[in-house]
Amino acid sequence: MKRTTIILALLMLPMLTMAQSDAVEAFKAKYKDDRDATVVTISGSMFGLISQIASYGDDEDEELQAMARVADGIKQFQVLSVRYSRSGLKPTEVDDLKAAIEGEKYDELMQSREREKSMTFYAQQSNAEVKNMLVLIDEYDEFTILDIDGTLSMKDLSTLVKHHRDFH
Repeated sequence: MKRTTIILALLMLPMLTMAQSDAVEAFKAKYKDDRDATVVTISGSMFGLISQIASYGDDEDEELQAMARVADGIKQFQVLSVRYSRSGLKPTEVDDLKAAIEGEKYDELMQSREREKSMTFYAQQSNAEVKNMLVLIDEYDEFTILDIDGTLSMKDLSTLVKHHRDFH
């Protein structure tokens, strides 16, 4: 029995380390019902539909097949946008959120700043996969979280980046 418990705990360990961000979930719970907040949720079923449509294409088209696999790997995509002035959100809350995310085994992938707008990209990474991406967009009067729940292959992402010019 003790051996079985240890084996189960070891099998569940990857799931625990790649969990959704508790800090982001708490933030979303606090602000999602604000009357001036913008909330968009796209379910995994919608991405599954996109994956099916893409998979009906040419089997030889590497880009299309990569797009199908990326779409299939997304369980949910959420956007929460909150205005500073109307919601009571303070810049210190955003700083606290960023610190909490980094403490939850998220790696900062990239940061970009232009004047009063900054974007920070976070993800949990495991071997050749990216899991649970977050994009935080902090503007003068608004803060936005893009939360992508799913597993994305680095190979598929690389293929899409390689062919990004074809999307225009």
